[in-house]
Amino acid sequence: MHRFAPLAAGLGLALAPPLFAQGPTVTTAPPDTVRATWNSGLDQFRSAPAVLAVVCPPGGTLEENVWGTDEYTDDSGICVAAVHAGLFDLNGGVAVLERRPGLGSYRGSVRHGVTTSDYPAWPRGFRFLRVVAAPADPADAATIDGVLNAWYGAISGPVGAPRDWARDAALYLPGAVFAIAGEGGAPRTATPSAWARENDAGLVRSGFVEREIHRLTHEFGRVAHVWSTYEWETADGETGRGINSIHLWHDGHRWWITHATWDNETPGRSIPPEYVPE
Repeated sequence: MHRFAPLAAGLGLALAPPLFAQGPTVTTAPPDTVRATWNSGLDQFRSAPAVLAVVCPPGGTLEENVWGTDEYTDDSGICVAAVHAGLFDLNGGVAVLERRPGLGSYRGSVRHGVTTSDYPAWPRGFRFLRVVAAPADPADAATIDGVLNAWYGAISGPVGAPRDWARDAALYLPGAVFAIAGEGGAPRTATPSAWARENDAGLVRSGFVEREIHRLTHEFGRVAHVWSTYEWETADGETGRGINSIHLWHDGHRWWITHATWDNETPGRSIPPEYVPE
């Protein structure tokens, strides 16, 4: 996937896959995702946005302290608080939360096998949200072909045409990440929604269109890897090619993108013949 340099963009909602948690219902998806341990508090992610998704790994413990009920102090263990709130168990999952002003006092309780504690006034807190998003079109998610068609289609269009970021966002498993190959250095990483915010204006302004021209797919059980050669063009005649490396997982009902990395063809570095159409 050819990617423009980061651009300021006035982007609409990029909705994440549905997540069901205690708390208010919102339709604004978390703009970023962070990975936590079972010892992480929100105070460890102070540079993250006010609304974010937190991925808690399997194999959790209930050792971390938590203060509050429904609203928690920001030094509470996020993953343990999520179990208390009924989002998931010690097998982990994804919690969407919102930073909140501190309360004059926090009251503990026992829920879902977790005991939280009382605490007096604390300056910062959080609560969990329930994010509601339009589900993926079955035609987009039921097959690998559908996912790839939607992935390329969502970012492509003529000059001035809005990109379909809601369609794009419904393709990703929570916690999905892009690794963007750069010249002479380590790849830059970004969440799909962060990438969308950075690049929306450039895609719309340029009349960017990208299409798949060759594919190799390796599939086993519920996992798949797609090696997808693409070509792109803009309305003013700029063109290029590259390869997308896309990892997918099937949950028993549909396919999700879990990770994607890409790099572009450059002068002196051509795509090997086996990865282009005959």
